[in-house]
Amino acid sequence: MNSEELREIITAAIADRPRDGRHYCHLCWWGDRLRCLPTQHTQEKHEIFFMAQDDVLEAGLSQRQIDLIAERVQAFCSRRGIRLTRARQRPKAKAPAAAERELQITDFDMSRLQAFLNQLDGHDASRQAEAAQLQTVLAKANVVPSRDIPDDVVTLNSKVRLLDDRSNESMVLSLVFPADGVSDGDLEEANVSVLSPMGASLLGRHVGERIEKSIRVDALLYQPEAAGDYHL
Repeated sequence: MNSEELREIITAAIADRPRDGRHYCHLCWWGDRLRCLPTQHTQEKHEIFFMAQDDVLEAGLSQRQIDLIAERVQAFCSRRGIRLTRARQRPKAKAPAAAERELQITDFDMSRLQAFLNQLDGHDASRQAEAAQLQTVLAKANVVPSRDIPDDVVTLNSKVRLLDDRSNESMVLSLVFPADGVSDGDLEEANVSVLSPMGASLLGRHVGERIEKSIRVDALLYQPEAAGDYHL
């Protein structure tokens, strides 16, 4: 691989990073390929080539910085006997064409949520009502492989920021599996169960969509799939 191709791979990895605008990201070797991920994406020791704040990456690196990164990546690949190739790019978010877009759910989320719903106790009336709402969401959704889910879609274990357009107040919450969630009554940076009304309305939604008349998904602060955490 020549230096120009290597620079293209580095530039593509930076462009494909999860976006927040506030956190630090590093260019690293993760999941058998070059990735640009939030610095806190894992506690595991791994090769890191460069780190910068997200807004610095958004503004663009200098040619000298790209060349230095390329030298580090090339040296790492030479030591490990790695033949670097262009990875298939994950689909990027597109601006919403309408107020509501197609629901998208990963195959992994679909299988474990369906298994959970199938084993629910039929005597628990309140849970059955919540389960019916979630089942409706699953039935309407388009199932997508985890590695192909766009990076603006809310998946299980995603961290999202919601904005109330009337009050201009925001709330941050994580969408979690039912056993890890809390009720909708505590939404000040909480874990919200996908089985709750709020959770079910979030699953599969895109950034920019409204889940209630005045509440919309303002930002996706963390998505497991975008960070390469396909086990979450």
